[in-house]
Amino acid sequence: MKANVNDPIYIAIADDDKFQRFLLHTLIRKDRRLKLLFDACDGQDFMAKLKLCTRLPNVCIIDLKMPRMDGVETCACIKRYNERIKIIGYTSSDDLQAISRMKNKGAEEVVTKGNVHDLLECVLISYLDRAFL
Repeated sequence: MKANVNDPIYIAIADDDKFQRFLLHTLIRKDRRLKLLFDACDGQDFMAKLKLCTRLPNVCIIDLKMPRMDGVETCACIKRYNERIKIIGYTSSDDLQAISRMKNKGAEEVVTKGNVHDLLECVLISYLDRAFL
């Protein structure tokens, strides 16, 4: 089923940094095109919440470096759970190998944490690409 461009984009977040989650909450609330389903403090917490959702996210924003389950493994788990969910990596790391592994496990793009506007643009682009498939 094609996405309707008038429907909100449902988002889920995994990031161990409380401030980053707060920042993303704030930006998502200000944009009527976006709706936050849930956030999580690491990949294990994220997957537990994803499995309880009655509605799947369209796009997940996943931090690369997290305790217990990092972004690479979280991407792999999300894609095993439902390969149609889009994933945008979000990191302050410059570890190109880890970023490459995250993309290999299913992230559409990996965006630097210092640039939240690029992150939200990636969310919109990844969703709209799917809407016109």
